[in-house]
Amino acid sequence: MKKVTNIGKLKKVGSGAIEEGFRWLSMLKNLEAFCYIKPNRYVHESGYRCFEVGYLTVGDNRKVKEKKVLSMGSDHIQLYQYFHNGGVEPNLDILLDGYIRIYNIGSKDNFWWGSLDFVVSSAQISLLEKRSGE
Repeated sequence: MKKVTNIGKLKKVGSGAIEEGFRWLSMLKNLEAFCYIKPNRYVHESGYRCFEVGYLTVGDNRKVKEKKVLSMGSDHIQLYQYFHNGGVEPNLDILLDGYIRIYNIGSKDNFWWGSLDFVVSSAQISLLEKRSGE
């Protein structure tokens, strides 16, 4: 059974939310977690269906092992950065349970949504670069 971290629940925890955010950031930096999108049934005010957006870890069975939901209402997914993506393009694959994993082939840098707590309706992916010494 997969573990789900929902932002609404994190806000009630208080300081535990900060520790949880650092845990996910560490997993992203170590390429243990990845960005994901998954279509859902919500319809945005624009008239288009929405995506669930967040971070996930993948189990040996190629299904979600654990996930952190950042948004249930993103109707626009931007898979590039306006000013800098380091010449790295995102790759997509689909897990056996329907989640679309976004990852980076051939680099030690990972992608992230630019946030650990919430993503707006226009979700923009960014390159998460490790600082020297990390």
